[in-house]
Amino acid sequence: MSEVGKKKKVVKIEMSLNMKLSEVVLRELNRSVLEVVKEAVMKCAVKYNFDAEEALLELSVGVAGKKAVGSTSIPLPFSGVVQEECCIALRQNSGLYTQCQSLKTGSSRYCNQCSKKGDSEYGTVESRMAVGLQDYVDSKGRKQVHYTKIMKKLNLTEEQVMEVANKHGIKVDASHFIAPVDASKRGRPKSEKPAKVSSGVKGRPKKEKKVVEIAGDEEDLFANLVAQANRVESVEEVAVEVEAVVESAVVAPAVEPVVVVEKPAAKVSKTAVDKVAEKAEKEAQKAAEKAEKEAQKAAEKAAKDAEKAEKEAQKAAEKTQKEAQKAAEKAAKETQKVEKVAQKVAEKAAKDDDQAEVVKKIEFAGNKYLKSKKTGIVYDYAEYVKTGDQIVVGQWNDETSAIDFKKACDDEEESEDEYEA
Repeated sequence: MSEVGKKKKVVKIEMSLNMKLSEVVLRELNRSVLEVVKEAVMKCAVKYNFDAEEALLELSVGVAGKKAVGSTSIPLPFSGVVQEECCIALRQNSGLYTQCQSLKTGSSRYCNQCSKKGDSEYGTVESRMAVGLQDYVDSKGRKQVHYTKIMKKLNLTEEQVMEVANKHGIKVDASHFIAPVDASKRGRPKSEKPAKVSSGVKGRPKKEKKVVEIAGDEEDLFANLVAQANRVESVEEVAVEVEAVVESAVVAPAVEPVVVVEKPAAKVSKTAVDKVAEKAEKEAQKAAEKAEKEAQKAAEKAAKDAEKAEKEAQKAAEKTQKEAQKAAEKAAKETQKVEKVAQKVAEKAAKDDDQAEVVKKIEFAGNKYLKSKKTGIVYDYAEYVKTGDQIVVGQWNDETSAIDFKKACDDEEESEDEYEA
């Protein structure tokens, strides 16, 4: 191989080493950045009370530091298809119990996080496939949530769900869009009214007086209403009796004085009944208006609390995103620093290689010598093999293709550098 070929080979080896060094450095830095992001999200999840696992999937970062497979913007139900490249453990996923979307670690069937938790957390896709699509129950007895409840909670339509599913190539069974029928809800049974029995007496039948008891010290309003109701019954009884007297007076006109006396009483009784009923109606209306106002205030307060919680969650998400961005920028700067250091090391190694003296074994006049490729200085081969010392015997002459042997001189302290000069 020529000198030029050897030099090219050395340069290729150096370039290959530099590329491998850069790949190792970048891989380690990427891993460090992902760990930093993961730790930041976990801390924010604890402080601001949101699901760290969903946040990591939303950022397209697997919990084990690997890119997640098929992460979506909304939770999707279990498709009934096992993704072979993903971890076999189940994730709760808002109660849907779907397959973990992180990639498997090495030869393991799980990702790093799920391998630490084991099968007892939510189960595996194998246990999920062993039952019906809507029948899964985990080891703690928790049933899966029907997807229609998730859709109602997130205000999703079937078209929106199918659009996201088709985008990620995920199959969604039609049964997920059919709300289950709750068999426990039944209507109120019809009450049968007893048949009226004629007493043989003309006029309105006499009503039995209702007695309502109040248990405990309730509000005075209800006590007044009960007392008034009781009074109303007694007044109506008087009216019925007066009406009977009037009818008998019409049939037997001889008893005229009785009729004259009882007619005003009937009028007074009817007026009292109207007043009591009117008063009870007004008080009931006031109570209903009061209850409606309180319900409205409660609804407004709940809306404000929900809006406040949404703003806090949004702030937490923005803060998490900023922290992750800062961590990524910091890691990128560290990567640039490491690359510069590696480049300097490579350049220094190349310079050192250039400065190192390379010798070649030659034969001249039946004897073996060592010749420097760079300077052409000739050394004693036998002495180098025997003692390791480089004893200069002369200088190679390219014109004569021979060795100009060094002449003996009295100055024993003459050095190799002086001879070159």
